[in-house]
Amino acid sequence: MQNDYTLSAIRHMMIVLNVAIVGFLSAIFFFTPQTAVLHAEAMQFSQQLRYVPERPGMQAFSLLGVAALLAVSALYHLPMQKQHRKIFRMYWLEPVICMIVIVSLHLDYNGLLFLVVVDLVDTLQHRKRAIFLSVMVLLYLLTSLDIVQSALRMPSVTDYMAYYSPYIQQVMQSALGLFNAFVMILFITYVLLLVIRRTDENTKIRLLNHRLEHANDKLSVLNEQLKAYASESERMAETRERNRLAREIHDTLGHSLTGIIAGTDACITICLLYTSDAADEARSVD
Repeated sequence: MQNDYTLSAIRHMMIVLNVAIVGFLSAIFFFTPQTAVLHAEAMQFSQQLRYVPERPGMQAFSLLGVAALLAVSALYHLPMQKQHRKIFRMYWLEPVICMIVIVSLHLDYNGLLFLVVVDLVDTLQHRKRAIFLSVMVLLYLLTSLDIVQSALRMPSVTDYMAYYSPYIQQVMQSALGLFNAFVMILFITYVLLLVIRRTDENTKIRLLNHRLEHANDKLSVLNEQLKAYASESERMAETRERNRLAREIHDTLGHSLTGIIAGTDACITICLLYTSDAADEARSVD
């Protein structure tokens, strides 16, 4: 849980830094031509540029794009019911807005791609995540090449900074480099913490599986014991039934047979006595 709070804090810091960098670059692109015109140095400024710049008002696209990017990012993190997720969570929208902002900044800053990765890498699953990361890596490589900037005939922020004194140029470049370094450090930290969290989750899952296997083994042993107990119970039930039948035979049939035998013996005895008396009477008559 604490790891989740840390990841959320890093994401918010990346948002703040990206907004600051976009605002800083937009200010350079917007105010430098205005300053040159104000000091009657427009000719000198235009001669320093490799390509003809667009109108200063075009930089509003970068600020509006960042606002739209943050709105879509906030939409991704809102709790939604399952049936509404597919309607509102259009995962392709944030990369498209990000590229619009990057192009409006003359491809001088592509750190917004890191923010998009942070927003979506933990949301997408399996094949979608692999495709998304591949596209993000491709876009990062393309926006990092100066040849693309030259092909689009876009003056770089370095050309705009050349208008100022060397000291101001150094301060601007140092601030821009520091911002970029912070964004990169936060992104790497986020990825490392995400990997650690996934590793911990996998470890917990493996531990849980091990416990389940151990419990399953115990259940198997108990099941065998239960089968043995059931067999013993069945055997004991058969023994009790035999004893009951034997007891009933002894109590009923045995007693009946004993009575019959006793009665038969009595009849034989009486018959013998009767026969003996009859013989004695016959001898006395003779």
